[in-house]
This record gives sequence, structure tokens and C-alpha cells, in this order.
Amino acid sequence: NRPMATLVFYGMAAGGSLLDTSAMISEEPVRIEGQWYTPIIPSWPKNRLSLTLFQNMTSKQIELVKISDSDKLEWMARSYNWRYNSYTTTLLPQTIDIYDIIEGPASKKLVAKFEYNNVRFANESSEK
Repeated sequence: NRPMATLVFYGMAAGGSLLDTSAMISEEPVRIEGQWYTPIIPSWPKNRLSLTLFQNMTSKQIELVKISDSDKLEWMARSYNWRYNSYTTTLLPQTIDIYDIIEGPASKKLVAKFEYNNVRFANESSEK
């Protein structure tokens, strides 16, 4: 499912500081469930899907990713359980929860949970 795959991609890549978000459009801070976030709008995807990243104003990590489309789909992913990854030298989320928030964040319903026990990256020397 494209919306779910997009949420997981941005939850891990943007959440783990593997994407440069400095050139993306930032909007005015918003409060979600008592926490302040800076919304960031990536340039991809451009078709039916609307995507917003939310950077925690205190920790500076992208913790939330919201996606919606014209078919009344509205989901939000929360990345958490951060662990240091020596290969990327960044913190990566070990858990990403995806919620249906069509009725608002206060009425969210869990759609899927992704738990990563060990995140590894292939390097060129091991692939040869």
C-alpha cells in the first residue's frame, strides 16, 4: 500500500536524519497532543498524496509523518524508541506506529506497528 510505504520510508529516513530536510518548506509551529512541532513539506510525492513531516521543536527530530489523499485517507506515523546506529552515526527509530486519524488525532486508531530489532546497512565490501 503506497501511503503506508511512504509513511514508513519518511518515518525511518527523515526521522533518522538520513534525508536533508533543510531545503524543504517549513510552516508555522503547531501543537499536537501537547507537543510543539514544526511542519515540513517535502517535494515528493506530488500526485494525490499530501505529506507533512513534523519536527519536534525540543529534540529537533522528525517524530511524526502525516499523509492524506483525496479518498478520505488520513494517517499519521509516530517514530520512537530511538537507538544509536553506528553505521549512520544517527539515532534511528526502532518502532513506527501508523494511526488512522480521519476523525482527529484524539480519536486515532492503530493501523499497523513496525518494530525493528536490528537495523543494518549493506556496505559495498560485503556485496562483492
